[in-house]
Formats: sequence, C-alpha cells, structure tokens
Amino acid sequence: MGDKTTFNECVKAKKKDCAPEKLWLQIPFFCGQEPDCWRPGNAWALAKAKEHLVSQYLVVGLTDQISEYLAVLEAVLPRFFKGASALYAKNAKKSHLRRTVKKDAPAA
Repeated sequence: MGDKTTFNECVKAKKKDCAPEKLWLQIPFFCGQEPDCWRPGNAWALAKAKEHLVSQYLVVGLTDQISEYLAVLEAVLPRFFKGASALYAKNAKKSHLRRTVKKDAPAA
C-alpha cells in the first residue's frame, strides 16, 4: 500500500518527488518576498527563513504531529485554544491519514 521508499532512498535515486524544487516549498513562506527566497538551495533564503521562524512565530506545527501541536497551542494560548485537542480528537476520524508510517532520519 503506497510508496514505501524512504526519504534517503528517494534522494539517492533522484526521484522527482525529492527534487530540491519540491522540498523547498516551505522556505519561501518563512523567508519573505525577496526573489532569492524562491531559489531552491539558496543558503541566504534558508538562513532568512530560520531567522524569521525564530523571531516572528510563536509556534509552528506539523500536520504529522497535529495532536501535539494542538496541545502546545492550548498550553501557550489557552484563551483561544482551550478544548481544541478534545474537539479535534472527537472529530478526527481520518487523522491517522496525516501520519507518516515510516519516517527515518535523513542521512547527512
């Protein structure tokens, strides 16, 4: 069921799903509006994205860890997110689809 290729195998095999252009999707979002932010592999853009991530965002979550993310939001911003975890759990009939089944650490 599904592609069982690991991230490392995908990169080594140079599959299209692991092309730098596809892996660069979040960097421009955090980097900003500079044209260099959109250039895959740009070291300056990655550094700027990290800088903005630390200085301009209170919390950033992953869909793979949505339950944990909601728990953090409830703890950090209870006025806005009180009960969010319970509400999600009650309505999360397909939440298992957001989990990556086989996640290995990327090779250096």
